Amino acid sequence: MTETGERRRDFDRVVTFVDAIVAIAITLLVLPLADLTTSVGERPVVDLLRAHEGQFGAFALSFLVIARLWFVQHRFLRDVVVPPRGLQALLMLWTATIVVLPFPTGLLPEAGSQTVTKLLYIGTIGLNTALVTAMALLVRRDPAATAGQRPPDPVGAAINTVLLLIALLLALVLPGPSYYPLLLLALDEQVRQLWNRITHRGA
Repeated sequence: MTETGERRRDFDRVVTFVDAIVAIAITLLVLPLADLTTSVGERPVVDLLRAHEGQFGAFALSFLVIARLWFVQHRFLRDVVVPPRGLQALLMLWTATIVVLPFPTGLLPEAGSQTVTKLLYIGTIGLNTALVTAMALLVRRDPAATAGQRPPDPVGAAINTVLLLIALLLALVLPGPSYYPLLLLALDEQVRQLWNRITHRGA
């Protein structure tokens, strides 16, 4: 096997390892909810759901967040054939943010209004997208990384990072457990289209 083939095989194993970690992280999100079933007793299940609606909301939010982060990472790395130097280190740091995310998620129901919780939760997500931006830039600098395929565009990840920074600032200003600013992420495609129009006009 050629050196290129070996590097591609090694990178495929790293990506598979990362995918497994993401699956475990998502599974960890639901474990606290599974523990609630032991305390149902004879009371109606509806009462249990109402009493712990914050936990269910935190689970739904973080499930969607982790799934979105994985899809973004997958889209940026799917055409990488030969990883440039430093890419795997960045990918491991990206994975670390996924592993850490269940911790601030667990804080949301009881301590979601605290500044530290907001910094940990939204900050971890922002660091994740910043690492994707760095990975995309690294791959873009090395034409051999994608073997002639179109290199990933870091603009999308950079836009998400900026939107998360704005969401964090808004969450810190708004009282209580205000995580609605994370909905700004839904505007990333519109912001990207606006960016493309501005840059094309300037060109």
